[in-house]
Amino acid sequence: FTEGTDRFAYPAPCAVILSLLYKAVPHSHFVYTIIFAATLVASAFMFHKMLVNSAVLPYIATEISIVLMVTSHPWILLYDRANIELFVYLFVAGGFWAYISGRTKLAAVLWGCSGAMKIYPIALLAVFLKRSMLSTFLIGILTTVAALFLSFWYMGPTISDSAIGTLNGLRGFLNQYAGAVRPAGLDHSILGALKALLSSSRFHMA
Repeated sequence: FTEGTDRFAYPAPCAVILSLLYKAVPHSHFVYTIIFAATLVASAFMFHKMLVNSAVLPYIATEISIVLMVTSHPWILLYDRANIELFVYLFVAGGFWAYISGRTKLAAVLWGCSGAMKIYPIALLAVFLKRSMLSTFLIGILTTVAALFLSFWYMGPTISDSAIGTLNGLRGFLNQYAGAVRPAGLDHSILGALKALLSSSRFHMA
């Protein structure tokens, strides 16, 4: 929701979600806000339930859940930037739910989709690297490949052009963002606030 200074392309599966959200849906910011709020509240509710199941008193679990929900720095960052990571989180979290509930093939599909959007969720498929679950591991890998090619086709104009554009976008991310030196600010954790404090002129004067 704020004007950024870094311009680079997301991988094609992320671009598909952004295209559907910001072109096909009217009032896209409102829709994103609803999805964000529902995800945040649901996450806090499940965290509260986990605490209660771990013998934490209900009122204490409620207080902890509310404080974390309101002050969580990654959530603040997600909303500030209407970040695509929200949808990656949904796929990853859905995969964990499926895996814990014994739906391993569904977990592989969800983690495979998230791996197509961001590279790191592919590491979760390593839990299927045992002889009895190799077929499930292959399902996850094939899901990643299928999601990539389908998104290349959707974005167009051709699959090869879209794939080259994605590679150029990743190269731009590495060169312009990940590899650049920039002032301390918002980060993906509370360390961003700490870096901003340590880099302030008042701190240096003290």
